[in-house]
Amino acid sequence: MMNRTLSLVTLIGLLFIATACNMPAISSVKDCGEDMQCFIDAGENCKPAKMVFPVEFEMMGVIITTTTYQEIIGPVDDLCEVKFRTEEVKVEYTDEAIDQMLGMGLTQEQIDEQIAATQEQVSSQEGLDEICRVDTEQLTAVMEQWSSGTFSTDDWEGMDCDPVVEGE
Repeated sequence: MMNRTLSLVTLIGLLFIATACNMPAISSVKDCGEDMQCFIDAGENCKPAKMVFPVEFEMMGVIITTTTYQEIIGPVDDLCEVKFRTEEVKVEYTDEAIDQMLGMGLTQEQIDEQIAATQEQVSSQEGLDEICRVDTEQLTAVMEQWSSGTFSTDDWEGMDCDPVVEGE
């Protein structure tokens, strides 16, 4: 009788493990898609969330399009840990910018070389990961600012960021 009971317990245990292995993992990370407000809401309390943040802006005749993966990992000490990964960066010169360069005496070949060099430089940023630790109030303020289309190099002040080394 003891062997039969032990076998039954073992069978139930194996069945449980097999069922658990076939179940999809339940993620506690909220997927905000491209919804910045969803991400901001999660950031207010440093709740795990992720989003893809596409941005396009023009600066002096250059259109820059970036896609960034952002993930709130969660609280660490008194700060919120957030991951940023540059997924894609594209650069395009407006016709007006090209006309200005031609007007300054540059040849089309020189312009094409400059465009290629710029694209190569910004493409080197693709795939770069950073883990940042930031106060939740600052995180919320920066995300709200980005949501409204305002960006500044000052946004990163006060954030403690480290690059993610591949394999970590």
